[in-house]
Parts: sequence; structure tokens; C-alpha cells
Amino acid sequence: MSGRRGVQEPVAGKPQPTEVLRFEGVAMRLGGRPVLEEVSFAVGRGEVVGLLGSNGAGKTTLVRLATRSLRPDAGKVSVSGRPVEAISRRALARCLATVPQDVHVPFPFLAGELVLMGRTPYQAAFGFESAADLALAEEVMARVGIAHLADRPVDRLSGGERQLVL
Repeated sequence: MSGRRGVQEPVAGKPQPTEVLRFEGVAMRLGGRPVLEEVSFAVGRGEVVGLLGSNGAGKTTLVRLATRSLRPDAGKVSVSGRPVEAISRRALARCLATVPQDVHVPFPFLAGELVLMGRTPYQAAFGFESAADLALAEEVMARVGIAHLADRPVDRLSGGERQLVL
């Protein structure tokens, strides 16, 4: 267990849940208007899912419900079999991440620094990155094909490059 309110950590030799994200009968109203009604689906370990729909169909609302930015009016959202509201923010950040459509980064962080910030949920409070964190950030940037952007300020990247960094 990762902390007292964490999600199950993988244990060698122990079968892991096949569902990592589940919506059951979720309903949500925003501004008095129904955005989601009785939405149910599950995402399995290793699956890649795309949300398609017209403007206002509820795509962003689903993402916000999964990340606990919103609470559903009805229904349940769970991660690895646990209700999302029972999972600490730190533990949730270790298993769910989102890339917004557009982000304004108010400080000219270097792309490599921003990638390294993704390791924050794995560090102690007020902790600093380790050599292993640095190596992992470099490896991930190389795997995504953006290692050459590491020393460029984020505010000087194209929108597509910025999304890859995030």
C-alpha cells in the first residue's frame, strides 16, 4: 500500500487488477445543465483510450472526475478498485496524469526541468530529485523523442512540443 490512503502498489507474483479506471452510473450537472447521465465504462491495464465528442459533450468533465477535480452528482469513479475520493492526492498523482489542451507556464522553466517535476509525487516532502530521477527524466525524454528540447525554455516551444514535454 502506498501510504494509508494510497492505491495498491504492484507486488511481484500477485495478480494485479485488470481494471485501472471505472465509471459506474456517473451523472454530472454543470451550470444547471446535465453534462453526463448514467455514464458507465472501464479502462483496463495497458489500454489506450480516446474520448471523442462534440463541444460540451462531457469529455473534460470525465477527466476532471477521474482526477478528483470534480465530484459526481451520482455514481462512482474508482481507480484500481478503490473509490477515487478515498485515494490521497499524492497516490492518485502516481497513477493518473493528464495533459491539458493548452498550458501557459508563467515561468520560463527549461523543458527538462518541467519533465523532472513529474517525479514530484515520488519524492519526500521538500525533497530534491535523485540521480535516479534525473536518469529517468532523461530516459523518458529520449523515448518520447524530445531529448533535444531539454535545455530550451518551455515558453519558446511550439504548442505540440510543449504538449510532448508535459
